[in-house]
Amino acid sequence: MICQTVGARVSGGTALERLSSTRTIPGSSQSALHSLPLSKQFCRQRGKGSVCVNRRPSESISQAHTARRALKAGFQRTALVRTEVSKRSVRSVVPSAATMVSDSGKVGDIPNDWDDEIEASGMHAAGYYIYNVIMQVMEEQFGDQLQPSRTPADIRYYKNADGSVKGDLPMRAGNGQDTWFLIQSRLGVDRPGMPGQPGSKMALWSVMMWLGPATDAPHCTFEISVSPDKIFLVADMVPRRDLVGEPDYLDEVYEHSGAKDLHAKIKKDPRFTFYDSPDLYTHVALSPACICHTHTLGQGAGESSGTEEGGKTDGAGKSNGKSSGDRPVVAAMKEVVEPYVKGTLDNWIKVVKARARNVPPEEQEALSRRDKILKKEAVERDPGTAMLPMTLGPELGNKIARALVEGEPRQLSLEEHFLYQRPHWRHWYGVFTKWDAQSGETLETYKMERNIEEVEPEGKKIHHKNTRYKEDGVKTDGPYEFGSSGSKPDGVSHPYSDDSRTRQMPDGDTVHAFREVPEDLSKMFRAEIFFMAPDKQSRVCLLPLYDKEGNAWWVLGNREVSWNPEERPSVWSASNDVSRERSPPTGKLTGVERVMSADLLLGETVGVWKGYDQPVGKPLIGNLLPGSEYEVLHFPDGLTLCAPKFVKRGMGAFHLSAHWVANKKRVHQATVVYGESGKVESYRTGHYTR
Repeated sequence: MICQTVGARVSGGTALERLSSTRTIPGSSQSALHSLPLSKQFCRQRGKGSVCVNRRPSESISQAHTARRALKAGFQRTALVRTEVSKRSVRSVVPSAATMVSDSGKVGDIPNDWDDEIEASGMHAAGYYIYNVIMQVMEEQFGDQLQPSRTPADIRYYKNADGSVKGDLPMRAGNGQDTWFLIQSRLGVDRPGMPGQPGSKMALWSVMMWLGPATDAPHCTFEISVSPDKIFLVADMVPRRDLVGEPDYLDEVYEHSGAKDLHAKIKKDPRFTFYDSPDLYTHVALSPACICHTHTLGQGAGESSGTEEGGKTDGAGKSNGKSSGDRPVVAAMKEVVEPYVKGTLDNWIKVVKARARNVPPEEQEALSRRDKILKKEAVERDPGTAMLPMTLGPELGNKIARALVEGEPRQLSLEEHFLYQRPHWRHWYGVFTKWDAQSGETLETYKMERNIEEVEPEGKKIHHKNTRYKEDGVKTDGPYEFGSSGSKPDGVSHPYSDDSRTRQMPDGDTVHAFREVPEDLSKMFRAEIFFMAPDKQSRVCLLPLYDKEGNAWWVLGNREVSWNPEERPSVWSASNDVSRERSPPTGKLTGVERVMSADLLLGETVGVWKGYDQPVGKPLIGNLLPGSEYEVLHFPDGLTLCAPKFVKRGMGAFHLSAHWVANKKRVHQATVVYGESGKVESYRTGHYTR
C-alpha cells in the first residue's frame, strides 16, 4: 500500500537493487511508499534494464474457484499446495508457470528463458506460496463482499511496446461499506547485467485491502519481493485515525492486538534486517508497528537443506508441512517469512472483527475522505509514478497511475447512466450569449426556454423542445424525441447528431461532446459542458465551437433557472463581459473528483483544484498539449473556459475544461480529455470547497 521501502535511494542505489545485486543503477530515484503497489514502484527501466512477468495469480484462492479457473483455462498441469491458514489446512490448486495461459485459452506470451530461471531458483514459487497464504485469508473473510474484477483489460494484464515489461493488476471493488477495494498485483524483474557482470531477476507481489467507511479498522498491506538471495517483506495495518489525538485507537489496534509484540519480535530476530525509510510521508502514513525487513537466504534454520538451485521440484514449491525438500528461497519463505505474514493477518482480522460497523453514518463521509486523500497523496508524491509513463509508454503508464488513485472503477449499466440526467428533465428559462472565441466580443444574446419532458416512465420517451426569443422573432427547435433506447456503451446518443454522446455524472453534471475529433472538420467540432447547481434549480453551460479549419470560432454560454424569472428574481447577472484575467479563489480548495471512461466506467477520488488552466486530475491524466496551446477566457457569473486554440486529428492528446466559481468557497470543474487517437478518453468532474 504505502511503502517507499524498496524504491528509496539508499547508499548510492535503491533498496531493490541492493536486494537483487550489489551493482546499482546510477540516478535511481527516491520513491514514496504508497498505494502504488511495491511491485509497481520498480516498474522502471534504465538502459537495457527491464521488468517482466512470467505468470499472473488467480483472483480467487479458494479450491473451488481456482480449480474451475484452471480447468476452464486449460492448464495442463497443476500443483497442489497445502497452506496452513487460521490454524487449519487448506488445499489450493496452483498452476505451473510453464503452463500459464490467458483468459482466452491461449498460452501467454512468457519469456521461457526467464521463466526457466525463476522456476529453477524457486523465486516465483516462493512468492506464489506466500501470496496464496494471504489471499486465502482475504477470500475467506471478504470473498462475499468483493465483486469480480472489472479492471480494464489493458491494465489488467499489460506490457510495454517491446514486451520487456509485463504486469498483472487485478482490482476488485468491495460492497462500499465494509470493504472499499482489493488490489492484487504481481510483477517480475528481469535486469540484464552490464558487460562482464551477471544480471538479476526478481519476483514482486502485492496485496492491499482497503476497508470501507463503516469501520475504522486499519487497512492491510503486504509487499513481498523475492530475489535469488534475499526476501524483502512489508506487512502493516495502516492506521485510519490520528494515533496521537486518539490514543485509545493506538492501544486497541496496535497494543492489544498483538501487532506491537510481533513488531518487537522481528526487530530482535537476527535473521532480519530492518529498513528505515528516509521518506517522511512514509513514516506518518504507516503504523508504528509496521514490518519492513529484509531476510538474506541462508540465515534460517533448515534453509541450507533445500535442493540445489536448478533442482527439480513442482512449479509451486512442494509444501508438506516440512521444508527439507524445498529450494532455499521457498524454505526461507515458509520457515522465516510466513510466521510474520500469518501473525499480521491474525492480528488484523482480530481487529477487523472487533471494530465491525463501529463508525456512525454521520462520521463515515469524513473517514472516506481521509482514505481517499491518503491514497491520492501517496501516489502523487511518489517519484516512481512519474517513471511509469517512461517505462510503459505515456498512455499505459498514466492509465495505471490513474487506476491506483481512483481504485476499481464501477461499470455503469446503460439504464443507470441514462437516469443520471433526471435533474435536467424540467422546464428551463435562460439567457444565452454567443461570444467570439478569439476576441471575446459579444456576438449575440437572447432568451430561451428549454422544455425537457419525461413522456413515458423510466425515461423510455423524452421530448425536448427549444424556444428562442430573438430580435427577429421567435424560433423553435424540436421537439426532439429520445429515450433510454438511445443509451449506448459509450454514452447517450441524441437524434440531432450521432457524432456526439452525452455523459452524465450522478450529481447531474453533464457533457454533450463529439465522440472523436472528426477527420472532416466541416462537422464543426464542439463540446457542451453543463454544471448543475447543488439544489438542482439552476444550471450553467459553456459550449466551445470550432470552425471548418479547426480554429476556435465562438463560445456559447447559457445561464438557466427552472422557475419563471418573471416570477422570481434571477440568480444570474446581466453582464456579458469577457476577460482574460480573473483572480482565483483564495486558499486551498479540495473535494471529490469523479472520472468516467469512454465506456462508462465510473471512478472516484479526492483532489485539489489546480487553477483555471489545469484539467481535473492533473498530473495523472498524462501528456497533454502544453499550456501555450490553450486559450483561457473568463465569462460572467464565475464561468471560465480553458480550450485549445486549434483542433485537428493527430494533434496529440488535449483537454477541454470549464470552471464555475459558484462562490468564494466553492468551485465546480469539468474536463473532457481526448487521447492521442483523437477519441474521448474520459470525462472528469471536480467539486471543490474551502
